[in-house]
Amino acid sequence: MGTNPLPHVFQVQQTGFWCGPAAVRVALSCRGIARSQAELAAALGTTVNGTDSSADVVRVMNAELGAGTYAARYLPGSTATDEEIAALRSDLVAGVGDGFPIVANVVGTIRPLDGGSYSYPGGHYVAVTGYRNGGDEAFVSDVAAREYWVTTQALAVWIAERGYSYRAGGQVPIEGVDYAWSRPDPAGLYAAGKRFASRYLSHDRTGKNLTAAEAEALGAAGIAVVCNWEWRAGDAKGGFAAGAEYAAEAARQAAACGMPAGRPIYFSIDYDPAGSYGPIDAYFQGIGSVLPVSQIGAYGGYGTIDHLLGAGLIRWAWQTFAWSGGQWHPGAHVQQYRNGVTVAGGDLDLDRAMVADYGQWIPGKDAEDMTPEQARQLFNLDRLNTALLLDADEVTGLDDGQGNRVSYPLMVVQRQKAILAALEGGATVPAKVGLTDEALDDIEARVDKQLDETAD
Repeated sequence: MGTNPLPHVFQVQQTGFWCGPAAVRVALSCRGIARSQAELAAALGTTVNGTDSSADVVRVMNAELGAGTYAARYLPGSTATDEEIAALRSDLVAGVGDGFPIVANVVGTIRPLDGGSYSYPGGHYVAVTGYRNGGDEAFVSDVAAREYWVTTQALAVWIAERGYSYRAGGQVPIEGVDYAWSRPDPAGLYAAGKRFASRYLSHDRTGKNLTAAEAEALGAAGIAVVCNWEWRAGDAKGGFAAGAEYAAEAARQAAACGMPAGRPIYFSIDYDPAGSYGPIDAYFQGIGSVLPVSQIGAYGGYGTIDHLLGAGLIRWAWQTFAWSGGQWHPGAHVQQYRNGVTVAGGDLDLDRAMVADYGQWIPGKDAEDMTPEQARQLFNLDRLNTALLLDADEVTGLDDGQGNRVSYPLMVVQRQKAILAALEGGATVPAKVGLTDEALDDIEARVDKQLDETAD
């Protein structure tokens, strides 16, 4: 996705025990989120004795970015093993490459590549915001001193006996963009790590709107489309009649662009209503007279999203950081977190989907082709297959369906190998991919028998 190091705002810690809040602050700034060290100290539970562990960092990062975005990896030994160094390198490249820094809990001495040394015998937190040379070198934002490059091996040794927080490598958040008259290159968007584009429907006739040709080009490049109606910022002030008119026209335009039946359309509230929701309620009631609520979404600030979800007038929520007071609504499907960025030759805004199904579609593919649950299961199967191919000790980053990323150790991987072998032997498997007791009923005896034979 980004550069090395990632764009961020560096700031030294403001007290002798606020290294954790300061490091998390730097990490969040990579995602376009501004928090003070004092705010983060309160969220982390930091005291004069410091911040307890990487588990607290994970909790706060996930509160800001969405459940399951970050996980912790612990290095229990007095030094880092080759496997732990390789894992750190992999987490660094994958995370920073997708725009997600590492927050590391370190202890002892580090020697930067440009000279000197820094010692923290009682422990310390740093943000790791970049890499180079294929991940063999890491860029450390040391909030007690300065920023510098170190070898990833030295960083891993520095982390030993502690741990680090990293992007869990899961299915969400999914990075995307939105734009109006600009036309970024679809292949360039994909290369930059973007996987969806929110595009306009409206009465505009000057080139703002999505076209069927653009939707096809985006889909061919692997970029899904999300539809959003906005003619003017104050559309909602037209009340019920405007809502009904715009909903009918939005549905017509979306269908003409190839949107499958049943997919939602977001309708923008591109201003701060300051608590005056009467016209907005009427607007969405008008929309609801044309479209079922299952196909209605809204774009707006925190208060607007919270109100419309609470009133049952929308099913889909796209929240902007504007008019949100630094808060992210837990019900938001999509977050717009930065405006005015140039990517792939286009002037656009940055978004991230916080759930697997956020209303996206690709021309020619029906919405019923894959449900969110099927997408989750397919994702888990892909993680399993990767672990099997690499003969890994564990399967990491599995989606448990509750917004968390979980890992399973070697014995479970071995069990999956046995399951696959049983499948090849003719066992019947339910259509649903998963490892629930129900899904294993048909093959349990065969798997256990094969495991017993292996043990012998």
